[in-house]
Amino acid sequence: NFIDGNLGYSLKKKKLKQWIYRNKLTQPYVARTMRMSVYEFKGKLKDNEPFNREQLKHLIYLMGARYAFIVIDNDEKCIKRYLENIKTRSD
Repeated sequence: NFIDGNLGYSLKKKKLKQWIYRNKLTQPYVARTMRMSVYEFKGKLKDNEPFNREQLKHLIYLMGARYAFIVIDNDEKCIKRYLENIKTRSD
C-alpha cells in the first residue's frame, strides 16, 4: 500500500480542478509545485494514473491536508493509517 511506499494515489480530477479554480491557480502552477512537468501532470490526471509519495507531499503542502484528502482518491482506512503514522513520528 501507499503507506509502505510501494504505490501512489490517483486524484479526483473534478475536485482538483474545482480547488484550482477557486484558489485562482493554474494547472501548470500546481504541476510545478508538485515538481513535475505540465505534460506529465495533465497526463496522469487524464489517464487516472497514481502520483507518487513525493508529488503528493507537495500537493498536501500546497492545498493543506483538509482539502488534499478530499482530492486524493483514497479510502477512509488509509487516511486513518496515514494520520496515525504522522502522529507516531512526531511523538
